[in-house]
Amino acid sequence: MSDGSRQDRATQDESYWSDRRGHRRFDVALNCSVREDLDRSVTSLMMKNLSLGGCYVITSFPLPEGSEVSLSLDLPELGREIRFNGLVVWSRAAADGQADGSNGMGVRFSEVDSDDLTLLKRYLTELIREEELE
Repeated sequence: MSDGSRQDRATQDESYWSDRRGHRRFDVALNCSVREDLDRSVTSLMMKNLSLGGCYVITSFPLPEGSEVSLSLDLPELGREIRFNGLVVWSRAAADGQADGSNGMGVRFSEVDSDDLTLLKRYLTELIREEELE
């Protein structure tokens, strides 16, 4: 497969998921930790966007589609870490021709503790309030 074909597929995959998202995405720049369930090693990465249903994480070495991951997000303003389990639904690697920092992976949350979901909703609600003040 040529680099152009991979890039087209990545764009198509992103469009596919963006058309099916049930939750509003928020642009963020948050540190997070990602652990692949099979590997168990933890990697610190940057989260680029976040919603109630998933997130986009920037990484030069995204995991393959279908990978199960655990994520943790430290939100000091809420006083604790939020944890999610998720599934990589699309990924775009440097080999796809992206040199603009858009390499990464989209993760759909598959399991979120009710307390963590409440905190995530509180955090996203605060982002909406900040937008309204601008």
